Amino acid sequence: MKALDKNPSQTVLFTALASALWAPHCTANDDPSVMPLRASGPAVVGEQLVWVNHTTSQLIAIDPSIVRTPKVFALDQEIATAAFGQHEVLVLGRSRDDEVPVVDIVQFPSFDRKRISLFAHFNRLVMSKSGRSAILIHDISQTGDAPVVAQNQNEIAVVDLVNGTARRVLLDTESTTPRNVIFSPEDQQAAVVLDGAIVLVGLGSSTDRIKVPLKLPSGGLLLPERVEFAPDGQHLMITVSGTSEVIVMNIYNTDETLDGSLNFISVPGAATLLDIALPPVDVYDGHVAALFRRANGPGTIAAEFDVSGDASSVMPVELSGTASRIAYLENGMLLIHGAPTAWATYSGSSGAEYVAAWAPREGRRDEDLLAGPTLGPPVLGQTTAFFVHREGTSLTTTLTRVSLEASATRVAVELRPLVLGGVVKDYAADPRTGGILLGIDIPRANSGAAPPLFEDDEDAGADYNTIDPYATYPASEWIGDRTGTLTFVDPTDLAIRTLILDDPVERVGLVGDYVFAVHAGALGDVTIAPLGNFDRAHAVRYDGALLAGLLTANEVNL
Repeated sequence: MKALDKNPSQTVLFTALASALWAPHCTANDDPSVMPLRASGPAVVGEQLVWVNHTTSQLIAIDPSIVRTPKVFALDQEIATAAFGQHEVLVLGRSRDDEVPVVDIVQFPSFDRKRISLFAHFNRLVMSKSGRSAILIHDISQTGDAPVVAQNQNEIAVVDLVNGTARRVLLDTESTTPRNVIFSPEDQQAAVVLDGAIVLVGLGSSTDRIKVPLKLPSGGLLLPERVEFAPDGQHLMITVSGTSEVIVMNIYNTDETLDGSLNFISVPGAATLLDIALPPVDVYDGHVAALFRRANGPGTIAAEFDVSGDASSVMPVELSGTASRIAYLENGMLLIHGAPTAWATYSGSSGAEYVAAWAPREGRRDEDLLAGPTLGPPVLGQTTAFFVHREGTSLTTTLTRVSLEASATRVAVELRPLVLGGVVKDYAADPRTGGILLGIDIPRANSGAAPPLFEDDEDAGADYNTIDPYATYPASEWIGDRTGTLTFVDPTDLAIRTLILDDPVERVGLVGDYVFAVHAGALGDVTIAPLGNFDRAHAVRYDGALLAGLLTANEVNL
């Protein structure tokens, strides 16, 4: 098993050979010495860590339960983009043999491949969570090196990934490029979101489409800000920039037809709509929630209402704090809090430290303040949420567990802070335990990490001379003076486990029973360790995962 400490000669070899190794994949006009390595990932697919290397047309997979060289598979296409599902990877592009537009479906863990031929070249791909459907989109801003003379950006491809078919659908709107695609929970329909319109497209036995124009009386187009299906898949929630109403589309989907109607939900005393929240499937009973800015005076208004449009069902509550986000926890209670605020713009009165609990059916709430502004969205659990935030006006980062306690007589917010000895670069939830995994930037000196590869910043070069976005250490420091950790916090007793890494962290995540950290650089450097054992002896470092198929002879044709 490879030790966690880096092998400097191996890393230097990777860097020195990189441009020469992918030179055969360049076109006649490309300079391999400056050509960037284009890749998608890593993503967790079927409990493996997966990349798609666009430049070399390869799929690379690391199974953390098997300590060996990454698996590498040839894809045999010029890749436009890729998408990752729970058990599959979709790769969109054109076949190298005849330049026919194709989408490849690679199943995990078998690595079986299915190829679907397409009627046109597309360069954007959105896959449903179930992995049964995908929608392909034209986007002239993402054409890469391929010249595009003209595109009908109101044309999409609806792909049945189970049966291996693709059909053409014309959206027929005044808008151009679709901004997003949202799938219903059971893949019965998809909402294609454009500037000034939403088009509902049937995916099952009904292949109808419904066009919903979003226009002002003056003719100007309204911009959808958020579009979400309710858990039942029969209601589509739409928020539009600058309005105080939630638009609810009731969907009627039969075996042959697709139809719908619109309701406009408003709340007395509300000015601007700030956010909407949809409950988990297990507690959904036809109600959703929204958060508004008050029309008169400071504070906000939260409201829960029936998606059917019954005005008498609206249950509002006035809050004293300047909140901007609302979300359901798994027990059905509502968490209300401020938006994450960049440290450089924090004034101490932005509302980014505000947090509240609300039980709308019981009519009870509680409000509190974190010790400083939040730096990112919370990690939500059954009855708790973790917030990463600043400690007052200092540069210290704090992790606070917010518990929403409910009893027969009251609702209470309980805060439990943990001061962190570094800068949080990324964090991820463990869905099985409700714990939180943090990637923290710390000084290398006396940390137990291996020495840096280079002696100083001049040897490292400009690419290594990166500065922390929160400016928590002097600009004179270079990346060799810093390293990273993987830190896991238990949601119940707040027990902490930490693994010292040999390089700073850009991203963290969980893959099966393991945790991983992605390090800086374009070659796919990662460290993987068992979630249950943070001893350095059990951690494995993979240098240059994206070059695995070029440095070894283990490539397999799919």
